Amino acid sequence: MLMAHDESTHEPRRVISDSAGRLLVALAGSAGAAAIQAAGASFAATVLGMVTNAAGYVWDDANGLWKRSLADATGQQQMAGYTPGTTSNRAEEIDPLPSKKLLDDLVDTTDISAATHYYPSATGGIMDGFTDYSLTGKLIDADGTLTLTLEVSNDETAAGADWVPVYFYDDELNVLALQKTVTNGTELLALSLNNNNFRLYRWVVVASGATNTVILKGRKKF
Repeated sequence: MLMAHDESTHEPRRVISDSAGRLLVALAGSAGAAAIQAAGASFAATVLGMVTNAAGYVWDDANGLWKRSLADATGQQQMAGYTPGTTSNRAEEIDPLPSKKLLDDLVDTTDISAATHYYPSATGGIMDGFTDYSLTGKLIDADGTLTLTLEVSNDETAAGADWVPVYFYDDELNVLALQKTVTNGTELLALSLNNNNFRLYRWVVVASGATNTVILKGRKKF
């Protein structure tokens, strides 16, 4: 619907022109609507602009209310998120990065051998694209000791990486820790490594016996 503003009455008016280019203006409302419908068969519409209020809305005569416009008073296109009062554009992130996460199901097993074990593998996992890491689970040992540590590396190739033990945060005890150990008992785990800027990581479990349970559940987040 093409509109113009009547400065004398401050009312929205429909605008059309005849074939000679002469402008005809009809008052918005039932009488104006009838005039426009009658003239519509022989007159071509000409865009002059649209009536907008202070908030940048246009008048919808059919429903008798103001509606958001995608153009300003001069007919220039506006983005749907534009706010005239602040002359700013709103942006909505449809798939925000903070919601990106990846579950890292490392191990849930019993009776690992008396040896050194690496999770997710001896060549480690990759943190590229992620910044935070958390780990929960438990260590149960009935005939010796289980020790858990964390190693990291920035080497380009995991096969020949130089692995370095690093501290992680023990959220249960609220302290930094270099390892978690259990001897003939059960140790629950709630560990985190936030703002992790290392490319590779691996959890290392050293078992002194073969009667045990190891459960490690990781979670990466952007």
